[in-house]
Amino acid sequence: PSATFNAHRFIAPHQLYDVHLAFVLPESRHNRDVVGTFQVTCELLNGRGDVLANATRPVTMRHVSFELRLLKLLFKWPLYVLDVARESQTVRLPMFASRAELKESPFVAVRTTLSARAGSESHAVPHVYSAHADIQLDMGPLRKFLYYYPASSFVIMLGITWGYLCAAALLLFAGVAAAGLVKSPRAFAEEVVQR
Repeated sequence: PSATFNAHRFIAPHQLYDVHLAFVLPESRHNRDVVGTFQVTCELLNGRGDVLANATRPVTMRHVSFELRLLKLLFKWPLYVLDVARESQTVRLPMFASRAELKESPFVAVRTTLSARAGSESHAVPHVYSAHADIQLDMGPLRKFLYYYPASSFVIMLGITWGYLCAAALLLFAGVAAAGLVKSPRAFAEEVVQR
C-alpha cells in the first residue's frame, strides 16, 4: 500500500519529522499460526517516484494463549456479535526519527510493503484490517506549547503584549517628562482629565 499527498510540498524545508506506521491485524489463525513474524519496509518517495529513504523493521504479533483468548471471548462476545469490538492487535512501528525535509526534493508519498520473514514461505504475509502512516513534526518547545495549550498560550501572550504596551507608554511618558514638556505627572493627569 502507498499514500500520496496532494500538495507538492507540505513540510517546510529543513523541518525535522518522524514517521510511524500503525497496523490493525486480525487475530486470525493465519496471522497467529502461519505468519507470527513478518517484515515491514517503508519508503519515502519524492514527486518523481524516487526513493529518498527506506527502513525495514521486523514485526512479531503478540502471542495470546488459548485460555486467555477463550476468557476474552467469554466476556466480550456481545461486543463481537454487535460488531462493536474486533479480535485484533494494533502494531505501531517507528520507521524514521528526526529526519530533515530536503529543500530540493521534498517527500510526497509513503510506500509500505509487508513481506514474509527470511526463511519462511512466501504466502506468510499477514491479513491486515487497516493501516496508516503518522507524520509528526519535531517542533521546538515554544511551538509545542503554543500548539498543545492554545488557551494558555493566548492568555500568556495577551499578558506579554499588555506588559510591552505598558512599558512602552511608561518609557514614552518618562521621555516627555525628561524633556520638560510636562511639569509633573500630576499636572499631566489633571490636564488629560480636563480634556
